[in-house]
This record gives sequence, structure tokens and C-alpha cells, in this order.
Amino acid sequence: MWKITVKRFEDAARKFLNPIKDVPFWIGENCKGEIVGVGENQALKKNRRGTEYIEANGGITAKRCSGCGQMMELEHFSNLKAGLGGTRSKCRPCLVEYGKKYNKKRPEYTKRYYEKNGERVRKRARESYARRNGR
Repeated sequence: MWKITVKRFEDAARKFLNPIKDVPFWIGENCKGEIVGVGENQALKKNRRGTEYIEANGGITAKRCSGCGQMMELEHFSNLKAGLGGTRSKCRPCLVEYGKKYNKKRPEYTKRYYEKNGERVRKRARESYARRNGR
């Protein structure tokens, strides 16, 4: 599971970016705290739509987020079968930010939906909370 935030990622990037080589596709640290970058058997590539990704041993290991523009490992992206590497084009923090902006644009719809389906929404939230917290 991912635990790196955009702010923490940017701070880590400034700290560990090699100023001599100035590598633009530096990844950062993974969930285990290990520093990850483009290695000997890895290659930076672009697909036909222009999305940059890192390929290693025939599989995609990292790609650039279309929201924030940061290169991140695939574990920082939500799953989407049709996407590059089986993941969405935006990282999880960018998706959260997009969702907040989208919901602010449509407050009337959100209010009407909650009035109509409030009990279902609360029930789903309780079940999700219980599942996450082992209750």
C-alpha cells in the first residue's frame, strides 16, 4: 500500500536528486523507504500518447502522473485494466484533489443525492470503516 504524500515526495526529490546528472525521471523512495531510480536494466520510454514510463525486464515499473507530472512507481496509482501498466493516468493524491474540485463544482447534485440516498451512503461508510479497522 502507498504511504507517500505529494509534499513528502517533493521534499525527498529535492533532497536526493543528483545535481551533477540532474536526472529528470528520478522516482524517489518506495514504500519500504528504499531510494529508487532508473537502473542499468531499465529504460525510460514514451507510449504513443506521450506518457513517459520506465520499463524493466519487459514490464512497466513506473510512470509519470498526468496530474502533477511526477514520475512514480505503479503502486502509487489506482488500478485500471485499460491503463498503461494496468493503472490510471493520475496518482492517488491527484485523484483525491480532482474529486474535491469536481464535487465543489456540483454542490446541488451532491446535496440532492445525499438527501435521496443518505441512509445508503451512511451504511456504506460504516461498513467501509468497520472493514478497514477490523471491527
